[in-house]
Amino acid sequence: MAIFNRTRVALAVSTALATAVLTPVAAHADDTLANCTLKGYEVESGTLKWGVKQSWRNYVKSAIAQGTWTSAGAVNEEGNTVADTAVGYAFNFEVDPKLSRIEGDGTSITKAIIGTKASTVKFTGHHGALSTQIESPYVEINGGTTKAGINYSGFYVAGKDMASYKDSDRIPENAVSGSGYIAQGTTSTWTLNEKDLKVQATGLRYTPQPGTDKKKHTAEGADVAFMGQYDSTHPMDDVALELKVKKVCLDGKPQPAHPGKPTKKGKDADTGNNTTPGDQGQNQSSGGKVAGIIAAIVAILAALAGVAAFFLPKMGLKF
Repeated sequence: MAIFNRTRVALAVSTALATAVLTPVAAHADDTLANCTLKGYEVESGTLKWGVKQSWRNYVKSAIAQGTWTSAGAVNEEGNTVADTAVGYAFNFEVDPKLSRIEGDGTSITKAIIGTKASTVKFTGHHGALSTQIESPYVEINGGTTKAGINYSGFYVAGKDMASYKDSDRIPENAVSGSGYIAQGTTSTWTLNEKDLKVQATGLRYTPQPGTDKKKHTAEGADVAFMGQYDSTHPMDDVALELKVKKVCLDGKPQPAHPGKPTKKGKDADTGNNTTPGDQGQNQSSGGKVAGIIAAIVAILAALAGVAAFFLPKMGLKF
């Protein structure tokens, strides 16, 4: 019983010691923000809601293309209240805090990059001619302008109408993958309620790549994902961000890895690979991180309890 009481008191003492050590951190954080030159927000979690392009979804499932799409990874289509070919439908991509950064002082968002975790939405149809996928989209904000980008993979044969592709065209030598911005619009609204940050971008238009020419059946970069069919006159779906954030000082903190993967062609292309450069080797789950933190705290408290159990009797205290 004496050993039990001694251990219990030792744990209480060690807990008090740990609290005394950790409490000043919050005050230090407040001082850091007060003297901060570059203020911003750390993204803890969130969702990028984007239907990409309503007319594209409608085309894929039309009587002409007779196609469909499948999603995998950190994306879902839950919570939609309209048909999947209608305006307002969205894919919900899980935001990756490691690939995200927001600069702003509470009155405005001056600059931001928001990446998402590994995911794919694969479009197929058109009697086998259509087989492309978008992967892990991302958003960049510069003041009042918002750009939306994608990682992509597919197949490309220069000079051939992509609507005429056959299975024989989808070979490793024709594989392509990469990333690029495909839409630009206006950062129309943003609201911050304590830790809840919501951003809406509207009026987006397609951003074609310089080497794409529909008449010549050429498609460059991310245009491969849409069969080279669109130009800057085509509207894109609105972008919505719903984030959990906390205020931080960004002084001296490096930029995150860009969410876009490099362009690859032929057998080197990442066709079917749904990871991006920023994700590779960094897919530790948030649950795993929490477990690691808890284990570390338990270890510290156990060590402090051992120290207290050893020294308190020597100080003349009996239990």
